[in-house]
Amino acid sequence: MTMHRKWLTILFFLGVLILPGCGASRDRMTAYKDAKDTFQMATLAGARQCAPCECAKAEAYLALAERETKRSLGSGADEASGRFKKAVAITKEKSLEAIKLCLAHAQLTAPAPSLPTPIDPLSQGR
Repeated sequence: MTMHRKWLTILFFLGVLILPGCGASRDRMTAYKDAKDTFQMATLAGARQCAPCECAKAEAYLALAERETKRSLGSGADEASGRFKKAVAITKEKSLEAIKLCLAHAQLTAPAPSLPTPIDPLSQGR
């Protein structure tokens, strides 16, 4: 019975040491989440209508970043890391460009403020 516990303890500690190496790092997941949040802000700002090219490019690179996150476990992790960083950077860049274009579009298409109707000083006395 003691030998059985000893092996379970060893397997437990090996699992604790190996599992943190599996999966994406915290920095990588934070970068991915930031890029995804920036893209969601762009879509909420209406980027699909007012900046479709930037939105499509950001969406494609976000998908690539997600793929590289999943791929980073296998061989070629260094190459995947480079592609991941580039994909995250382009996703953020294009999402922010789309937001700027949407804001500029909204300012151009906003109706001009209406002027108050002037009051005729001669008609007030009657």
